[in-house]
Amino acid sequence: MVEISTEQSMLITVVSFLSVFFILVMTMPTALLTSAPQYRTVTTPEYFEAVDIQSFAQTYNFSLSTCEWTSNTYLKTFNLGGWNLYFRAIPTHWIESAHYAQWWIFSWDFHYFEWYDKQGINYGKELELTELDSVFLTLNQTQPSSNMTIMEFTIKSDQTQLSVFFSWNHTQWGYPSNAINNGDFHILYCIGFDKINTSINAWNLVGMILFFQAPNIHPVLNAIIAIPIWVAIAYLIYIIILKAIPFVGG
Repeated sequence: MVEISTEQSMLITVVSFLSVFFILVMTMPTALLTSAPQYRTVTTPEYFEAVDIQSFAQTYNFSLSTCEWTSNTYLKTFNLGGWNLYFRAIPTHWIESAHYAQWWIFSWDFHYFEWYDKQGINYGKELELTELDSVFLTLNQTQPSSNMTIMEFTIKSDQTQLSVFFSWNHTQWGYPSNAINNGDFHILYCIGFDKINTSINAWNLVGMILFFQAPNIHPVLNAIIAIPIWVAIAYLIYIIILKAIPFVGG
């Protein structure tokens, strides 16, 4: 009879538990995911009062001044409608956006959106600021009654699409590229009701449980699930280190 060591049995237990958990989550009937209704509260940002916010399921607005500034780049990451979204603006160059998969501190599987104006013209995955100025001139969207200007784009990937609105102080900056270069530019992301991401990401769910952040789960129950897993993982790391010590010394 083959004897199984304590660390082997511990490893089998952890791997088996996580594997079964993944399978159960991915095959869970959608009927089990129903929750109490959450009524939507809509707040229209000052810069986007002309946008029909009510026609979208969720919105997210920000300005370049709230973005992370690094390597001459404005960067913003956020979640909207179940999608992890990424926005980047490089002054004097272009704007781009993508959705991606994420677990804990790891991000992968980036899908970059293609930009379309209201006439359906495709500007590719990088919206050049010169093209943005050209669209502004073509649409002639200056508003005599206001010093604010709004431009609308649709961004599409193979998995989803969103509406993106830009606004800036037209009286002060004139062209949108000038507003971007001076960091005074406002962005509104909107997602339709039929584009909400309702799929389950097992990696995200496991990560939330292990780091005691599982939604709609009592903290005690979360701890009952997570603590034994962490104990097993810590024990395995301890055993591996002990077995590696003789080889480290040569």
